Amino acid sequence: MSRTPVREALRRLDAEGWVETRPNYGVRVKAWTLQDAREIFEARLLVEPYLTGRAALHIEPADIERLKALAEAMFGITQRPSPPESCEAWFAANGEFHAIITATANNACLDHSLRSMKETPLIKWTFDTYGDEDRERSARQHFEIVSALEQRNAAWAEAITRCHILAAEKAVLDRYDREHRSD
Repeated sequence: MSRTPVREALRRLDAEGWVETRPNYGVRVKAWTLQDAREIFEARLLVEPYLTGRAALHIEPADIERLKALAEAMFGITQRPSPPESCEAWFAANGEFHAIITATANNACLDHSLRSMKETPLIKWTFDTYGDEDRERSARQHFEIVSALEQRNAAWAEAITRCHILAAEKAVLDRYDREHRSD
């Protein structure tokens, strides 16, 4: 294989934040820092609530029904022990849930930016961080987001989405503190 496609793939991975390129050293998988986590959550707090508020004004009944089904599925996962398969199912349902909302906001540029932020390994790590109580809280918030969207209440949709993201950030920062505590 030619080196050109490999170099191009590495450039793209670097641009997307998956790897870091160091001149005269090479390429390595990006190690996520606490600052990276804070920046991603800060960016999400600026974009995602806004898109959810816009979605409240544009969402279709079929999308609301799909969101309800996804919220039910995630709630069902919280009612069982959480083996790795459950975490994967939760991750997939949650991703689809949020993708439906941001796609219905009718702002392709912000939707694309948000999706690229959420494709980082850090987001997957967030779900691995969640305990049963965190998942149950998140599931309840999903139902509340659906209610706000169903009532076309943009302010409520934005507010609960902001709370949802802040709770996820707290779970990540708490895990980081536990793992890096100097005893």
